[in-house]
This record gives sequence, C-alpha cells and structure tokens, in this order.
Amino acid sequence: MTPAKFKRGREALGLSQKGLAEVFKVQSDRTIRKWEAGERAIPGPAVVLMTYWLQSGVKFAKVADTWLLQGGDVRDDWF
Repeated sequence: MTPAKFKRGREALGLSQKGLAEVFKVQSDRTIRKWEAGERAIPGPAVVLMTYWLQSGVKFAKVADTWLLQGGDVRDDWF
C-alpha cells in the first residue's frame, strides 16, 4: 500500500492522524505522518488492518475516549 493510499484510507475511515495513532497504539501521530509522507515504511500489520477495514466498509467513532468500529461487515470470528 502506498503512503498516499494509506492516507486516503485513514480519511475514508473518518480518523485523524492522532486518532489512527490511538487505534494502532503507536507512540504518536508523528508516526502516522511519517508513514503517510513515505519517510518510514508502513508496517505489514497496519496495511492488513487498513485493507480489511476499507473492504469491510467500517467507520470509526470516538466515544468516551475509546475508538469504536461502526457499520460494515465486522464479524466476531475475525478476531
């Protein structure tokens, strides 16, 4: 996944760079900025999750400091 596609994916999910950093549990939104700028390789697990979320049609919503998945085809047996 290219950095540009990764950024468009994040935006399609309704997440800011800070929000995606919180979801991925990375140190800060600076990490996301570096992935999107092509300054650092996007880790494989991040690409897999982003691809799955986009194909599932989910969105994220922040509720009481917790990011929740909404909609799409998210199945319990995925995890």
